[in-house]
Amino acid sequence: MQSIVGFWPFFVGITAVLGAATYLSFLRYMFRPRKQTARELLREAESAVAFLFDGHVLVDSSPLAKRLMPARDRGQTDWEAFIRLFSAQFPQLRVALASLSSDGRKRIVSPNDPTLSLDAEWWDGYSRITFDNGSETGERSATDRLIAASLEQEVSSLRAISEDAPMLIWKEDATRQVVWANNSYLNMVDSLIVAQSDIGPTWPPRNIFSRFDIPVDDQGYNAKRVRLDPIEGEAETWFEISSVRRGREIVRFAVDITAVVRAEATQRAFVDTLSKTFAQLSIGLAIFGRDRRLLSFNPALLDLTGLPVEFLSARPQIRSVLDRMREARVLPEPKNYLSWREELAALESAAESGSYCEVWSLPNGSTYRVTGRPHPNGAIALLFEDVSADVSLTRRFRTEIELAHAALDGMRDAAVVISSTGSVVISNKAYHDLWGIAKDRGMSPVYLADEAAEWQHSCVPTPVWAMIRDFIGGHGGRDSWEEPLSLLDGRQMICRAIPLPNGYSLISFLKAPEIAQPLALFMHSRNHPVAAQ
Repeated sequence: MQSIVGFWPFFVGITAVLGAATYLSFLRYMFRPRKQTARELLREAESAVAFLFDGHVLVDSSPLAKRLMPARDRGQTDWEAFIRLFSAQFPQLRVALASLSSDGRKRIVSPNDPTLSLDAEWWDGYSRITFDNGSETGERSATDRLIAASLEQEVSSLRAISEDAPMLIWKEDATRQVVWANNSYLNMVDSLIVAQSDIGPTWPPRNIFSRFDIPVDDQGYNAKRVRLDPIEGEAETWFEISSVRRGREIVRFAVDITAVVRAEATQRAFVDTLSKTFAQLSIGLAIFGRDRRLLSFNPALLDLTGLPVEFLSARPQIRSVLDRMREARVLPEPKNYLSWREELAALESAAESGSYCEVWSLPNGSTYRVTGRPHPNGAIALLFEDVSADVSLTRRFRTEIELAHAALDGMRDAAVVISSTGSVVISNKAYHDLWGIAKDRGMSPVYLADEAAEWQHSCVPTPVWAMIRDFIGGHGGRDSWEEPLSLLDGRQMICRAIPLPNGYSLISFLKAPEIAQPLALFMHSRNHPVAAQ
């Protein structure tokens, strides 16, 4: 019992503290600052024309304002509709309201009618705008004036747009009679009347497109291209006419597309020219689009690949085309199918960058040069050229050159061929052995001056070197001659200069003891040809 009595004061104290805290919370709740709601902001303006905006959204308005607010156009915000309604009486309204959040309160007076004004207030993120007509009994007349001014401004704007539009706009009734037309249409009619007759402008204006059948579909719309007959001395004119049904009348819009039609005609002519050019080419052409389907090909491709025209006309993929070419044995035979697929991927990738160019040696003995080139919009073009004749000719020339080298190397005489510009064209093994010059001197050209320096370095001074320079340059004539030479080691040589076709010269060096008698016979045979024994 004593424990309970001792606990009681503690319990009472705790209860008192909690009660005081609850009471203070209640007082804070009752007297806390509250943010005004949209209806609270308009409560004072129920009988006025008042609008409440949160940003560009109309969150509330008075009954009079609801009746006054126009319907929004497609994509238009509430704020833009409000500006359009009042801009006739308040031309600078948009600019004036732009700083409302910083100003807090603003009164805007109409420059057209000083009795009309707008009171704008900023309330914690809300814009409250009240229309003041300057009279407590003339609300309806003021709002009527406002609506009338707004409608008049909109009508004037639409009329100006239609009248000043560069396109031809007119309206026809059910009998195709023109009941309204803009300035562009009337000017066109006037120019045709002046050009074709002496009759002045009349009303209703003539329907210059009446002979064209331009029906309107079930959806009330149609577009059609028409051509006006050219006036004498002038070019023909093309128009694209769009027609829209409005009740029992039809509104038509005609745009001059003469430049477009001419450009299309030029493009078609250009494409026809290219097509005819491609058709006459001996190089096979295949153009593949972004999806790597065949877009275009020429007849030469059929001849070179042997693929059927039905297959190519079906726009096959590039992989399918190359597979069929492999089956027709007009592709290099790969070692295995896996490497073949890798080569296909490399071909396509290289063609996109414009770096693919290879020579294909086919199993049938033909040789094709295949080139890949990028085209606009991700397309690629493959060109197939039969270079079998060129390759065969090149191989034959290479064989003849190798044969000439072998023939020269088989001679005991040291021989070198020099061009008219003084560059060394060819020399044999005996020449390099005689003068100690390396046969492989890289790709850099070798000239007579370099060779003559080696000759002079190994021989006793002699005027032969000047004679050689004159002979090669054509200054001292082009007749064959022979002159003796003495090497520093005591060997006696004979230098012989013989002219060759196209300005080339053969310079040879022979050992004197071995060529004395044959040389005399050689010179005699040149002056007195005899039949071979």
